[in-house]
Amino acid sequence: MKSKQQPTQTKEYKQGNTQEEQQGMRRITLAPVTLILIIALTFILGLLTGSLLVHDSSPQPGAVQPQAAQQQPSSAQPQAAQQPSPEVQQHIAELEKKALSDPTDRPLLVELGNAYFDTGNYAKSVQAYEAALAINGNDAAVLTDCGVMYRALGQYDKALEKFARAREVEPGHAFAIFNTGVVLNYDLHRHDEALEVWNELLRLHPDMTTPDGRPIKTFIQQVASEKK
Repeated sequence: MKSKQQPTQTKEYKQGNTQEEQQGMRRITLAPVTLILIIALTFILGLLTGSLLVHDSSPQPGAVQPQAAQQQPSSAQPQAAQQPSPEVQQHIAELEKKALSDPTDRPLLVELGNAYFDTGNYAKSVQAYEAALAINGNDAAVLTDCGVMYRALGQYDKALEKFARAREVEPGHAFAIFNTGVVLNYDLHRHDEALEVWNELLRLHPDMTTPDGRPIKTFIQQVASEKK
């Protein structure tokens, strides 16, 4: 389930009073800047070479078992990479060109990640989202969408990490909770844990529906009955 992305404000920290504390704060704040530059450089190199670097794992779209895939919500499995229309290709090319000019433009990186997401380019989508998150890692929607892409690559632990981080940033984030259950149930076969997560979702968002239109309560009941 893809999340509607809305930026989340970051926390501000008070600067230390002593010179030593101030120097310590500067040492702390230098690290994220360096990380942003490294990720930006990696992103640029990926665009120039035509293949972005991702965690060492072969893409595995549809990695769940066929019988499980039939049971899960329709949007839980992102579509495999496909040839986009000429218009979409041109739009992505324009975004990539802009990203080469300014790889620290966070809204642009998110838009590029979304474009890759929608066309099934999992690895490129992850790279764009990670570059955006290096600039601001407190965006629950981007974290959730990045997790969905990691799941499409078969990197389930990474997906869970992103969903967990999204829930830290925005407790009760419905899409992050729902997708956590999807990975636990259909990919890792930790069914009891998945049901616990989804029951939490039911308590927080009782009127929520799954991507295929089922009320969350009905969905949980159906999944529970299938596991008996």
